[in-house]
Amino acid sequence: MHWFDLLEYMYVTNDTRPIKAVTRPQCEICVRSFIDPADGLAKNGAWSVGGQLDAAVTLAIAEGHSGVANFRLEREELLVYDKKAEYYGKLPGTEKPDIGALGMEYDKGWQVIDLQWLDSE
Repeated sequence: MHWFDLLEYMYVTNDTRPIKAVTRPQCEICVRSFIDPADGLAKNGAWSVGGQLDAAVTLAIAEGHSGVANFRLEREELLVYDKKAEYYGKLPGTEKPDIGALGMEYDKGWQVIDLQWLDSE
């Protein structure tokens, strides 16, 4: 799914413009968990390595101008370095797949409006 490709691109580059183009600000989890931290790293000159994603859409339903996509997501460990190339920290990889759902709306293209993490057990 294209949204996850853009999320992975953001992890590697700290460039949030592409994912912001397909994610509405009302998606609080998207902004708080992914976009704002990447903007903060970029502002401070930090960069990261790793974080490769393996995402699979398990169910997609669209009706009219709205839709939902259930997904399974696994992420490799993401290492963060400061602007002096010194190790800053890491975002651990997933131990088991994360299961979630993206709420979407269509207006000149699909945009994510909500992300919900679902209990995977």
